Amino acid sequence: MASPTRPTIARAIANGDQLDTDADGKGDACDPDDDNDGKRDDRDNCRLIANPDQKDRDKDGLGDVCDDDLDGDGVANSADNCPAKANGDQADLDGDGAGDKCDDDVDGDGTANDSDNCKTVANSDQINTDGDSKGDACDSDDDNDGRSDAHDNCPLVPKQESGRRRS
Repeated sequence: MASPTRPTIARAIANGDQLDTDADGKGDACDPDDDNDGKRDDRDNCRLIANPDQKDRDKDGLGDVCDDDLDGDGVANSADNCPAKANGDQADLDGDGAGDKCDDDVDGDGTANDSDNCKTVANSDQINTDGDSKGDACDSDDDNDGRSDAHDNCPLVPKQESGRRRS
């Protein structure tokens, strides 16, 4: 006589709302990977939105794809003028909507910061009379004669010119 077969008893897990975030046929209550990104929920930094790379720019434990403050500066991405770089003060010198921390032309003069001789003072002409590292628009001594322009009666002419000393 054959032995009777025992019915398999499935482990019961309550899943009243039948939520299946990743539509894989397994309810979230018993699915070890609710977003189906290959990361178990207990190790996933964004449990309900797929993010296989687990990128977390601000290291707050919340994956970038579901973090409403990517840079951790206290300003929500939707209101942040530079959501990828921390800039809690939201400084925007030229008023172009891009925060200074991520603006390639902070002063809005049309010259990129890395080539601009006055990064925070608009000077589209980039004139630099004395040839130092500062453009005239932000140089307090345009002729590099040691006198500030405010106290120089010839701010664009050095003290010595053609062998004569200016007083």
